[in-house]
Amino acid sequence: MKRPAVGLWLVVLGLIGLGGFIPTRSEGCPACVGPGRPKLTLVQQLLDSDQAVEAVATAQPGVFQVVSGIKGDLAAGQSIELDIDQRPALSLAQGQRVVLGRYGLAKRWTLFGQITAGRSDWLRKISGLKRTSELAEADWKDRIALFLPYLNDDDSLVRGTAVGEIARAPYASMRSVKGRLERDQLLAILSRASETERPLFYLLLGVVGAEEDEGVIDDLLTIRQRQHGADNLAALLVAKLEIRGPGWTKELSQRYLANREATDAEKNAACMALSIHGESQPQRFRDSVVELYDQLCMEGVLVPAMLEDLTAWKRWEFRPRMVDLLSRETTPRGTKEAIHKYITACEAAERIPLGVAIQESSRE
Repeated sequence: MKRPAVGLWLVVLGLIGLGGFIPTRSEGCPACVGPGRPKLTLVQQLLDSDQAVEAVATAQPGVFQVVSGIKGDLAAGQSIELDIDQRPALSLAQGQRVVLGRYGLAKRWTLFGQITAGRSDWLRKISGLKRTSELAEADWKDRIALFLPYLNDDDSLVRGTAVGEIARAPYASMRSVKGRLERDQLLAILSRASETERPLFYLLLGVVGAEEDEGVIDDLLTIRQRQHGADNLAALLVAKLEIRGPGWTKELSQRYLANREATDAEKNAACMALSIHGESQPQRFRDSVVELYDQLCMEGVLVPAMLEDLTAWKRWEFRPRMVDLLSRETTPRGTKEAIHKYITACEAAERIPLGVAIQESSRE
């Protein structure tokens, strides 16, 4: 989620080394989880723990009795007392089943969430999964297949874990749900999904949906455009591009990037959708996005997020034009900051002496 993640997602420019900027990736599809690092799922919490158990709340607030070990050597019947600052754990009814984990360095037990009975084998299985940083594309497809059956689970912790794990996948791997997830099943899941879960399901609707579902996506896009709302907009645009293909990029550009009435949030969502497809589609799609950006630049349109893509894709041919824009007083400050990062990354990539481009702009 690459403005996208592990292999795919959100482009961030990180300062490292001797003052140079290079693109780094945040984990998780930003169309699903937003920019930056996504919230840890139960899987990630278990992997970070040296001990984890299923336990039940006792009559004494904050004290739990182990029912089953998930990770580590604690046996059933042992007691665990949580720190007093973990207030949600102090108010649980006696007998409520939960998942607890202990982080090795802090040696501090934490409540991971409430869970229904009968999940012991599943919990032990997911506690032994690989970290997402270790997954190749084939591994991601297996990870998606593992969690796909739980997207509509009645247990909120299990369902949230499934949503979170699939949302971490590169978008190209999400296409593997086709043939495994039926459209009617997805629509039923979408009808009961929370607002935080909807972005993922909109993405998947673009992959497994039928022709009539494009109309549903169009209606949602129309509502957002009228209200200039950006909620779930990137996910809907990704779905629309999945259905219509590269031929729809020009219309997307006209609606959002070249539209002076569009908000910054709408433009960023449009760039995010183009970036996700630019990284998950054949090279010709990425080239068509770069051509689109070039045309927009010639028309005087430059969204900072466009420069994130150009940096991630190592398209340094825009450098002379960016040096010129950097020297102009009319260029907005936020745009100048993005240009500066792009030029600095260009300098590092092309081994141009640090600061040459900036000096060039100051002389013009």
